[in-house]
Amino acid sequence: MLFRRFLTVVLVASTSFTIAGGAQSEPVSNPTKDDLVFVKIDINAIGPTKLANLKRTIIHRLSIEADMDLILLTTKTEAAKHAEKFLVLDIEPKEDQLFVIQKAHEDVLESLEGETIAKAGRSAVVQAKSPYLKQLTWHPAVSKLEASIVLARQLANDDIRGVTKFSQDTSNIVEAVNGQRWQETLGHLATMNRFSRGPGIQNAQRYLEQTLSSLPAMHVSTQAFTMGATTAYNVIGKLTGTTRPDDWIIIGAHYDSISQSTTTSAPGAEDNASGTAGMLELARIFAETRPEATIFFIGFSGEEQGLKGSYAHVAKLIAEGNKGKVKAVFTMDMIGYTSDTDLDCLLESDRRGSALFPMLTAAAQQYTNLRIVTTLNPFGSDHVPYIEEGIPSLLVIENDWNSYPPYHKTGDTPDNITLAMGEQTLRMQAAAVAQISGAKFTVK
Repeated sequence: MLFRRFLTVVLVASTSFTIAGGAQSEPVSNPTKDDLVFVKIDINAIGPTKLANLKRTIIHRLSIEADMDLILLTTKTEAAKHAEKFLVLDIEPKEDQLFVIQKAHEDVLESLEGETIAKAGRSAVVQAKSPYLKQLTWHPAVSKLEASIVLARQLANDDIRGVTKFSQDTSNIVEAVNGQRWQETLGHLATMNRFSRGPGIQNAQRYLEQTLSSLPAMHVSTQAFTMGATTAYNVIGKLTGTTRPDDWIIIGAHYDSISQSTTTSAPGAEDNASGTAGMLELARIFAETRPEATIFFIGFSGEEQGLKGSYAHVAKLIAEGNKGKVKAVFTMDMIGYTSDTDLDCLLESDRRGSALFPMLTAAAQQYTNLRIVTTLNPFGSDHVPYIEEGIPSLLVIENDWNSYPPYHKTGDTPDNITLAMGEQTLRMQAAAVAQISGAKFTVK
């Protein structure tokens, strides 16, 4: 998982006191900074109606929705009126010093003396202390918070509406997901040092080619691209659709890895043998079906060096005039770890790609016990190059990725993986792809 690029989605302007939805309250004298407080409200599973009513009834200057929490910037008087709902944060508000950062770059807080106001998904809102504002403005993982924002929203509080009836073929395909096989594939990949610039990556490339080539009706090719003096390869499996061959669905995952000592070891079990093994598990299943649409199974290389493989693939789509054929891109990155019993999965895209949310959330509700969280703040993984070209693309990632202790370390080994997390994620993904592709169940 690479973390560099960042897009902030602004939802509600906040120039004066507002009620949810941006409606202006009755005129209020402009408060001094001493009159303002940050308050935190527990919104876990309160539902979209209660959440909307909460924002409507409490006058606030700024709102930050962060999964289970809602942070409001309001007056002390307003806070006192609703004291039973609030926890007042012990942080003096400084509106002109609020920034959104990528959670992978929280180390920036030390040098900036920043305080975290809220965090969710893969983003956080922090308040910097002057005189460090200038340093924030140039940092590629930081942007100024100009308005109210949803960092991430749990499905229980969303009004996403998905399909309510999946076909029997889809249900049968979901049941074909084999978590044990996924875990064994992950373990095999983790025996290889898959650093993009090292010799071991060739072993992983050959393994992907051989595995995909062994599947019925799968056409396998490689795409070479350069990273400085290194030539790297995407591995591409193509399963041609029976009746809609020009409707393309892409299932991708980067198979390269990195660590603090790449010459010694870069097992990358979670990041990202988990996603690559997931891509291969879905390839094994769908190769035994008859999808109406064409499905591509892609192992990207060079992700850790700047999404090189996915950028190369998008360039190839454009050069060959095939960009318009791509109807959906699903990338999987870090899908096998959980820090607790809450199997929470994050779906990340932009507004165009959020059209894919309903299918996945409906699949999660029907076929899994995942807790789904969504965000429209995409960055730093292989969905980004597609998003930048207007192609509907989405990242599936476990929501605990930022608390994974051996992230980008030699300790990223299979013993950190939870089978249920990966298996449940793949059941959701299989259902969505089956439904979109019109795959017919033929697995014996």
